[in-house]
Amino acid sequence: MKNNLYVKATTFKIKGKEKLYHAKDKFLQTKETIRRGTKLDRTGPFFSSCIALIIIGYSWGTKAEWLVWLGAASLLSNVLLLFATFFRRNQKSI
Repeated sequence: MKNNLYVKATTFKIKGKEKLYHAKDKFLQTKETIRRGTKLDRTGPFFSSCIALIIIGYSWGTKAEWLVWLGAASLLSNVLLLFATFFRRNQKSI
């Protein structure tokens, strides 16, 4: 009787570990699918580019040359980021 309970407990423990392993594996697969399936977000660089243009406009009005260069650098980096995300998205579909 005692041996039978030990076997049942051991079997239950092994099956529990297997189910936990499969649940973790399924969770990781779902997480990876969600990560790969999401569309690239371009709204951040787009709005940042608009803000950079506003900064450049205001800096010309206030004659702050350093602010013009700061806005230009921000605009350039955001435009490059937009192009990079666009080309990266097109590369994935090929």
